[in-house]
Amino acid sequence: MPFNIDASLRHLVDNSLPADYSAGCVFTPVEGLSSESWKITAGEKTLLARLASREKQRLGIDRRREYALLRHVSSTGIAPIAQCWAEPWLVVNWIDGETLTPPAFF
Repeated sequence: MPFNIDASLRHLVDNSLPADYSAGCVFTPVEGLSSESWKITAGEKTLLARLASREKQRLGIDRRREYALLRHVSSTGIAPIAQCWAEPWLVVNWIDGETLTPPAFF
């Protein structure tokens, strides 16, 4: 199923990430609380791209600040490694996890 990839994300991958991502990478939308995120897969490497939108800024989400914080704590192993920040995208290493169902929260 083809997805409509934001041109700014494609540009970021082509120009700011290692060549193995731009050559043959696969973009998959990621469902979540903030939406507007994309899983980027190239071979065995996987990243997560998170959009900084006006709507997110109104909610207090600041991807530039998130990038700075992630770079600060990356050596601790408690957060994903920030790969790059290029307005409006924050790109971090993908961390495998499980999708919780609503009953799992209670």
